Amino acid sequence: MKNKPESNHIHAPWVRPAAISRRTVLRGLGASLSLPLLEAMTCCGAEQVHSANRMVVLMSDLGMLPQYWFPKGMGFDYEDSRYTKVVSSFRKRMTIVTGSALPGVDGQHDADICYLTGTPRPQSPSFRNGESLDVFAAGHIGNETRYSLINTCNNGGRSMTFNRSGSKVPPLNDPVALYNKLFVENAAQAKEQIAKLKTKKSILDKVLEPSRALQRKVSATDRERLDQYFTAVRDAEQELVRAIEWSTVPKPKTDVTAPDRDAYKGDTLLISSAFQKLISLAIQTDQTRIATMLVSGAFGTTFRHDGKEWQVHALSHHAGDPEKIEALAHYEESVMSILNALLHSLDEVQENGQPLLDRTTVLFGSHLLNGHSHSQTNLPTILAGGGFRHKGLIQFEGDGRYPLTNLYLSMLHKLGIETDRFSTSTGTMRGLEA
Repeated sequence: MKNKPESNHIHAPWVRPAAISRRTVLRGLGASLSLPLLEAMTCCGAEQVHSANRMVVLMSDLGMLPQYWFPKGMGFDYEDSRYTKVVSSFRKRMTIVTGSALPGVDGQHDADICYLTGTPRPQSPSFRNGESLDVFAAGHIGNETRYSLINTCNNGGRSMTFNRSGSKVPPLNDPVALYNKLFVENAAQAKEQIAKLKTKKSILDKVLEPSRALQRKVSATDRERLDQYFTAVRDAEQELVRAIEWSTVPKPKTDVTAPDRDAYKGDTLLISSAFQKLISLAIQTDQTRIATMLVSGAFGTTFRHDGKEWQVHALSHHAGDPEKIEALAHYEESVMSILNALLHSLDEVQENGQPLLDRTTVLFGSHLLNGHSHSQTNLPTILAGGGFRHKGLIQFEGDGRYPLTNLYLSMLHKLGIETDRFSTSTGTMRGLEA
């Protein structure tokens, strides 16, 4: 893969010669929402509005081969490993974390559902997942964009995004669908779509009325289930309101063509690469400020390399076979190249005279150290961009179980979200200054 992707051309709507305020635009649209920063809102050197920070999470669900992952040393003087060398041009603007884990999270492969929630014991019969980091963040800073968050995965059966009631939020698994969501609109269908959205909202209102009355008559267990249900309905209601309000706002224009399904069909790496490019565009056009991408090597997913088609999960159980190890290393190195492309694409865009990467916190990691041993300690983790005072390489001493959720709390604070705790956090990450 190329180390540095080609730049893309984005055209924002409503470019005017004179500066106007967001409030003025909104009054003209009759909408009760905030717009992203437009070129029309600044003029002739006028001071620009300080825009919100962003967050992108990229997770690889089979971990990394330890012999190719861990760099040697400390601080910025570490010696790159095979994998960290791929992103070496961002050494001064990222922190590699070693020695961390998600407290109490077991479950091996199935613990991917806890990567962003940190909820312990996913294999417990009474397990109920919590709210994921992306949903929590979107609830605080996602109300000013067309989409509060965008979550994607090459494998539609997997997701690391969970709503406030702990229910899975299905990801987009087709890059073409995401491209259409971001850039394609059909004016002829707009009125019909608005009518359908309003009908759905009225249906939700009618569903809630008898259910609230029922809540007073059932057991505590059933009340808890109904509470989950109400939360899901309220979230759906909010998304419908957002969709109705944004339905009359033109989408940005782009010179980037839609992905070609025939080109990436069935290839985990190519699908994930297509998603990366579109997520970068979504952030650049301020259609969302929170995005996640799960690169899944779970059962059945494949990629092509060296004239062969390989099953990712089967390679993770390589039993020491050199050919399988090298094929798996190619896969994991390619995932690192996707991360590298994401960082470059954000770094090339300027906002208020600052690279967009410095305003976007990018988290890369996994809920497994590696898929062969299923180890869930000393997790591979990189934090990049976001304006942090990065430390190069941080090593937490001990048994490899320093709470990764402490990093999540640091990320939330950097987004401007004031909270004392997230999931199993015990404080912000020691040694990393926001």
